[in-house]
Amino acid sequence: MERICIYSSLVIMTVAVYHGFSEGYIWLPVVLTPIALVVAAKLYAHTQGKGISQWQKELPVLRFMACVLRDERLCQQQNSQSLFALLFFGSFFLCADLSMILFLNDIHYSILFTGCVSFAFLYSTLMVNNQSAN
Repeated sequence: MERICIYSSLVIMTVAVYHGFSEGYIWLPVVLTPIALVVAAKLYAHTQGKGISQWQKELPVLRFMACVLRDERLCQQQNSQSLFALLFFGSFFLCADLSMILFLNDIHYSILFTGCVSFAFLYSTLMVNNQSAN
């Protein structure tokens, strides 16, 4: 049940950002970014993915979230699914924040939203599936 609630909250935040694109509410992704990061970072307790390599455990976003949330397990107990969610929503909301500030008046919001989702998905997939030499 907790997993369903967590995924639902992430989806609702994404829909809210899409609404923010369409209505021009720049503050919406700015407010939702920290909430989405906390929810996605805590997802590790409710998913069963593959283990991640040492270099992935040392990613700056994991270290930052572990410091902010004061939870060292956040770096050590992540798995491939929770890391993907954290990277996806972190990069999606950061991309949404920047693109709304820089390009919202010049490009249609659906193109910006699609671009943010595409970038976040490709970035997260690359980071999770990348095989490091370490």
